[in-house]
Amino acid sequence: MDENAEILICVDGSQYGQVVTKYAIWISKKTGRKVTALYVSELINYDLPTFGDFGGVLGTQNYSGVAEQLREIENKKATVIADFVKKSFEDAGIGDRIRCVHRIGDLLDVIQEVCEENKNIKNIIIGKRGENCNFAKGFLGSNLERIIRTTDLPCFVVNREFINQERLLFAYDGGVSAEKALVFLEENKKFFDQEIHLVSVAKPGREEEISKRLTEIEKQLSGGNYRLKVQMLSGVPAEAIQTYAKTNAITCILMGAYGHSKIREFIIGSTTTEVVRRCLVPFLLFH
Repeated sequence: MDENAEILICVDGSQYGQVVTKYAIWISKKTGRKVTALYVSELINYDLPTFGDFGGVLGTQNYSGVAEQLREIENKKATVIADFVKKSFEDAGIGDRIRCVHRIGDLLDVIQEVCEENKNIKNIIIGKRGENCNFAKGFLGSNLERIIRTTDLPCFVVNREFINQERLLFAYDGGVSAEKALVFLEENKKFFDQEIHLVSVAKPGREEEISKRLTEIEKQLSGGNYRLKVQMLSGVPAEAIQTYAKTNAITCILMGAYGHSKIREFIIGSTTTEVVRRCLVPFLLFH
């Protein structure tokens, strides 16, 4: 495990932002990693030209000061969020490990900028959904898929409730991103002390091949402190994983993300999106 590695967390005013903070504290206490808490004000829709157009059409009000007022409100909101995050870390006894950053712009662009500025950032923690979660139930956050598809860093995606981590499901599909997840599991043996379920959904005719690969992975991981359970499943991947996770009280799912081309996923859908949407537990995703 990289001793200089740091964590980037994306926070906002939603319950998801609070849970992101709780998981960041939990991980930092286990690993000793420093954390950067990022709040991004996405004010693209409030650019002055847009308000100027409305003002010209309506002829009732000068909108030239609106963007500045919105920025002032966002600055105050960022301060409140930063105060909450800092106090949470201080109450946990690790106040020296947190740094809060507020930027204006597109969330994905800002994440890339912050990661470029700080090469020690090796992981991202983000909520499954954001501040509009009460108005779009059943859907993923608009930024989540963009971030996971774009970044090379592992993304820890959390739900709206903190769950004590006891059983990890590693959903292995043989893809490149799943192999990245396997390497991560091997390199961070000290971190994973919970029960691990190594699971793969086999397509018809590939059962023997998958069984052989699962046996190889089991031997690969046998040198750690892992409490391994290995299981081969059948059926539709998203449904099979959801059923297994619920039946075995899984508290986190580790898997590769978006292994197929965007065109193929547009036509038949994405297993990653379906699994994340269906399962009400955190996910550690690799792309």
